Amino acid sequence: MGHVTRVVYDGQSALGVAATFAADLALLDLGLTLMDGYELAQQLRRAVEPGSLQLVAVTGYGQTLDRRR
Repeated sequence: MGHVTRVVYDGQSALGVAATFAADLALLDLGLTLMDGYELAQQLRRAVEPGSLQLVAVTGYGQTLDRRR
């Protein structure tokens, strides 16, 4: 369909890609090791222009607190 994608498997790599690849959408696993998806989301929000990146949580976490975060 013409989309250009990047795949990484940890938070640090995701931040590195975000510095050079202007994505419109990021699918984040909240259960990442070393840097969880919540921390990654916070850092991505600080690293990119506000409103330029949509974040989608991909997770099995479903508790009320998880949804609020």
